[in-house]
Amino acid sequence: MILYTPLAPEQIWEGFEKNSPRLVEMKIEGVRVQMDVSTPGVGVVHRIFSTDPAHYLDPRFQPGTHYRFQPVPPWL
Repeated sequence: MILYTPLAPEQIWEGFEKNSPRLVEMKIEGVRVQMDVSTPGVGVVHRIFSTDPAHYLDPRFQPGTHYRFQPVPPWL
């Protein structure tokens, strides 16, 4: 991407890393999805990783759908 602007790069990208989503991959009902986990135990579907067209038509997996889940400790 090329930005044609008189602004310094520091001004353009200021705060970009603080507001970036925390994306994790997980399975929901057997379908791999990428979730934005901004708060523990609550995620928002960001993307679907599936080759089945029916998964893309299913409203349960649409981007923006909120899910509650139980966080698993990393030592398990």
